[in-house]
Amino acid sequence: RLGKYFIGTSNVSLGQKLNIAIKGTLAHETDMVFSGIFRASDDKAGTFVSHDKMLEMWYQEYGKALSVALTDTYGDDFFFEHFTKDQAEKWIGLRQDSGDPIEFGKKAIAYYKKMEIDPKEKTLVFSDGLTVDEIIRIHKEFHGKVKMIFGWGTTLTNDVGFQTMSLIVKATQANGHGTAKLSNNIAKAVGKDEDKSRAIRMANYRSTYNKAPQV
Repeated sequence: RLGKYFIGTSNVSLGQKLNIAIKGTLAHETDMVFSGIFRASDDKAGTFVSHDKMLEMWYQEYGKALSVALTDTYGDDFFFEHFTKDQAEKWIGLRQDSGDPIEFGKKAIAYYKKMEIDPKEKTLVFSDGLTVDEIIRIHKEFHGKVKMIFGWGTTLTNDVGFQTMSLIVKATQANGHGTAKLSNNIAKAVGKDEDKSRAIRMANYRSTYNKAPQV
């Protein structure tokens, strides 16, 4: 019943099997693995050199068509502090995967305006535990201000009457170094305590949002 509003799937197997357009964005693992590979240089000036390297190499490999950046591996504040004007102009949009979606949208629009980029030309992908009511709420808030796509997953596909579970798979180590994901919701942070503490220090992480994932 979604009709024209259903534009694709991030499930490659289903896309191939059902002849559905395959769409998606980079995952947290990309950032996490790069942090291990480039560990020797990732503390220059207190920033993750690996983060910039990941964005650079991703764009070189996949180009504009897949240039939607995931912002929350080390928290949105870190991302917006280091996402350059040149990157913002080239990349078609950003993906929200944790924290308050309304706060994220406002922050993203303010960032684009600060960079003197028209937010209406950019796309925000919302993908954190969406429901029909939440999609409607977000759409009403940002309609006419920015383009929007909704990565509606669990509550769309789980229609068999069972309570949904929060299941994730993340990289735990790369190049002999432990990895961490902070997100904008510290309750969703993953990694060993020492790796999370290092990431918090390196990224100057300041988020206080704390909401237990759906289980």
